[in-house]
Amino acid sequence: MIGYHGQPKKPREVEWLEPHGKRFIRTGDIGRFDAYGFLTLLDRKKDMLISGGFNVYLL
Repeated sequence: MIGYHGQPKKPREVEWLEPHGKRFIRTGDIGRFDAYGFLTLLDRKKDMLISGGFNVYLL
């Protein structure tokens, strides 16, 4: 990914560089891998609140 259309500063907000220089994009998607190695996307972190130790997902 080289950027967001019309938002030139946005990539800096979501990218993370490891100490060896490898670049990762943290989009805020929440997912899990099943026993077969398939990834299932479940939600977006931006749509979640933490209240009293519980994760509350907005509908």
